[in-house]
Amino acid sequence: TIEIATEGENHHRAVQKLRAPLMKIKGVHDVKVDLRHERVIVTFDARKTHPPDLHDAILSTGYKPGPRAE
Repeated sequence: TIEIATEGENHHRAVQKLRAPLMKIKGVHDVKVDLRHERVIVTFDARKTHPPDLHDAILSTGYKPGPRAE
């Protein structure tokens, strides 16, 4: 599980916009979007995917990934 800070999500449409591409990544088991604290919490299998893949998926939505706290 990893927490990734994000910038720019401020409405409930952001939840699905961020969650959908992350859930498509092989090895991702769960995605929680915390709008209040501007972060995404991703549970994944580190043998199947890596944090840079998660960051790329967030970038593809138009949001900016920030520092991560593991």
